[in-house]
Amino acid sequence: MAGAGYTSVFETPGICGGYPRIANTRISMRVIIQCIRAGVDLDGLLTMYPQLSVETRQQMLNLFL
Repeated sequence: MAGAGYTSVFETPGICGGYPRIANTRISMRVIIQCIRAGVDLDGLLTMYPQLSVETRQQMLNLFL
């Protein structure tokens, strides 16, 4: 995924089951997607995961909008 212009999303074998995750974390995109489907908005995600950088936040918005 990083090659698609998303430098904050990576797939690494052995980390998070090899599923896409946010760089330098063990937060999988699966968890983010599940939260969004459950109705958690961006502010809620940022409250849950304050370690996300501004760049990562913007890339998350781009992925889901």
